Amino acid sequence: MDKDYKELFELILDKDEQVLKTFKPSKSKMFWWYMWCAIWTNFLVLFFGVPVTLGIVLDPEIAAPAWAVWVCIAIMAAIVILFFLLYYWFFKLAYGKCVYAYSNKRVIIRHGVFGTDYKSLDMSMIGAVGVNVGILDKMLRKNTGSVYMGSMASPVMTGAMFVLAHILNPYEIYKEIKEVIDNSKK
Repeated sequence: MDKDYKELFELILDKDEQVLKTFKPSKSKMFWWYMWCAIWTNFLVLFFGVPVTLGIVLDPEIAAPAWAVWVCIAIMAAIVILFFLLYYWFFKLAYGKCVYAYSNKRVIIRHGVFGTDYKSLDMSMIGAVGVNVGILDKMLRKNTGSVYMGSMASPVMTGAMFVLAHILNPYEIYKEIKEVIDNSKK
């Protein structure tokens, strides 16, 4: 069970607004999502970097020494390790600041890497809500997913989405938010 993070949202609440629930994303899901991004970044670096580097090093006109190939391999390995470490560092910073909440008036996301930012979407303006349980969610078997919301001006399908990503029990959160939306529109 998540601890209560309501005090993190007191700075931005209206006078008659109450936070109904706060929760953090799933740490393991968010970690593996960052590692998945690191793998793809490294793949692109290696896919484009190795042939170019080896093409230059092994060019017969340049006649690079044999040790240059090993230096290039060492540099590529260092780059791969560096990307994994950077993504892990960004994960630690981002996870520490990421907290989701919904109140009687709006859905709020607290996030950031170096600073702390807040995004909110008024319940009365939410035009569409959806749930996504992706392949990584299924692979981890942690009952995780994401809840997507769009305002009436930019619904979910347009790409301008409001996302509660990597959360536990996404269908339960979806139902809770839908209930608050329905109550706010009455």
